[in-house]
Amino acid sequence: MSVAILDKQSSKKRAPNAGGAAFDLFVQPIRPIKNQVSFTWGEVLLRSQKGDQRSAPQPVLRRAVEQGLAMELDLLVIAETAENLRCTGIDLLSVNVSGQSISHPDFFQLVSCALDDAQAGFERFCFEITETEPITDIEMARSFCVQARNRGALIALDDFGTGNSNIQLCTPRHVDVLKICQGLVKPLNERPDDLAIVRGLVAMAERIGLVTVAEGVESEQHLAMVKDANVDYIQGYISDGEAIPMIRFALEQEGDPWVLKH
Repeated sequence: MSVAILDKQSSKKRAPNAGGAAFDLFVQPIRPIKNQVSFTWGEVLLRSQKGDQRSAPQPVLRRAVEQGLAMELDLLVIAETAENLRCTGIDLLSVNVSGQSISHPDFFQLVSCALDDAQAGFERFCFEITETEPITDIEMARSFCVQARNRGALIALDDFGTGNSNIQLCTPRHVDVLKICQGLVKPLNERPDDLAIVRGLVAMAERIGLVTVAEGVESEQHLAMVKDANVDYIQGYISDGEAIPMIRFALEQEGDPWVLKH
């Protein structure tokens, strides 16, 4: 697979067994709403091209999971992200990893090899454990979290509050960041009483020392409500618009290194 790193175009990969479908790596920034910090953090997102439109390649992702190829896809994205991190000043990038991947006994070693090959350190990665599928081996998942954090990475529970909740990993020994799912945040305009649920998740996170990120913050009302709930960071269209190609994100973001404390 030919990959253009730090080109005028975003980097293209081909998903495993996806019928030749190519995708690009985009980034959506994650911004602080409590304290201003000189720190660049964003989440890596996959986008596929269809005509003039780019969208998340959901059929490809579902097919990868169904065919047992989620780990292969995760490693592909991690390797590409590591190559870009090596060539840029981005401080931290979040990448999604599936329950299928972190339940595999070889996953940590394969991630280590990918990062070593790209000369990119774990400290510039936040691994977001998705809730789209269950973790099949909780002890293996915990082992991955501990090993990755020992090497300097952050671990996040993605889309918390929906799907196959990974509550068993929600301890300070295994996780650093709790990402509150947009399914709870977006309806706040119509269901303001649901803010009590968001407040409860933030209170739990604070109690055990986790940082919180609210996803799907797309209006001033959303922003005011998650601020009121004492959320630490936001992710959504209101902060920076839609996700942008990784190279553009690298060129537009400037800041001094700053690392969340475990």
